[in-house]
Amino acid sequence: MPIETINRTVLQYYEEVHLQEINRQLYTTLFSLEDTNTSAGFLLDRYSVTPAAVAYVSSSSPAVTLNYQEGSSIQISPPRLAQRTPINRELKDKAIAGVEAAAGYGPAEIQMIGQITKTHVAAINMTKNKQALEVFLEGEFRARGSNDADLDMDIDYSRDDSLSFTYDTQPTAASVGGALSAALGKLSKFGAPLDEVIVLLGGKWITYIARDADIQRSQAFNLQNVLTATSLLPENVRNTEGLKLLAMYRGLDMITGVSLCAYTPRVPYVAPGVDASTPYIPDDKAIVLSLQSDRYRINRGMDVFDPSGNSQVVAQEIAPDTYTTPDPIIDYIRSQSRHAFVPANINHTAVITGLFATGETSAETPKETPTETPTETPSGTPSATPGG
Repeated sequence: MPIETINRTVLQYYEEVHLQEINRQLYTTLFSLEDTNTSAGFLLDRYSVTPAAVAYVSSSSPAVTLNYQEGSSIQISPPRLAQRTPINRELKDKAIAGVEAAAGYGPAEIQMIGQITKTHVAAINMTKNKQALEVFLEGEFRARGSNDADLDMDIDYSRDDSLSFTYDTQPTAASVGGALSAALGKLSKFGAPLDEVIVLLGGKWITYIARDADIQRSQAFNLQNVLTATSLLPENVRNTEGLKLLAMYRGLDMITGVSLCAYTPRVPYVAPGVDASTPYIPDDKAIVLSLQSDRYRINRGMDVFDPSGNSQVVAQEIAPDTYTTPDPIIDYIRSQSRHAFVPANINHTAVITGLFATGETSAETPKETPTETPTETPSGTPSATPGG
């Protein structure tokens, strides 16, 4: 089984599998601006200024001076994500027993390489989709080892603490509209665009929304100015796999309408070194963001082997290659990614942590007659030192 033949087969499967699916991944929808080149890193520029109105001056007076406020730049080297699968002697004998390598691949070998490549692509896509959500949930790009080991490669974007807050759903005056109105008000203060706003919902929020009195009333009376696009068979947002539109909603106190969404991809998330799957979005979290805000998908150079076994540098979403170790002789199929997800302004995203009834898997339905003011408590976000 010549290594060149293995490499060409891997590349063929990569093109067939990954390139057809990449535009349907959540990370490409949330971080839609691509920045790809073979350099080692990128500059993370931080420049945040709140503009003020311009004062008039008399015809004989000079213009009002506005001094430039300096920002800062940090050189970031994106961490490398890599996975390999060995094809040892036993697998080779099983795959091509009694067949000369020059005779070409049979169905068994092609199927094996195809399965390996598909598994690699699914695993890296799973990792990237979770990382994209963690940028919003944690305010940082997380690059962790097995069992969530901190490798000092996280990139902290320093989101303002006020944009990560708790909302108590238990008071009778609490409502979905109240929680979302608070989030939108905070985002508007930081100049976030309020067009095409989506809310990525954890499991408890989905249940809470289904029981919300205002939403139930809108459904009962078909109030299309409040609640639209509900469906028993939700459609995918922007043709993104697993990103389901549950409803479009605008509560009485909300300054704009939002798309209420659930993220349920075919492949559940299983963290490295952990056996059980965990939700992509924690049950008590709701992420509020606009798809119109600029976010970058950074891809940088990786060392790979070409089909002839020569080393080269490539920059792409996933870089597959193969190589052989001399003793013992083992062929490896490898897939790599060297990327980072960078929001142009991390303060264009808010995260709501819902306070639900203790011991319950879902919130109680708020009553329609308000007798108590809902509680909103700011809470900070975890911080990490830029690295990588």
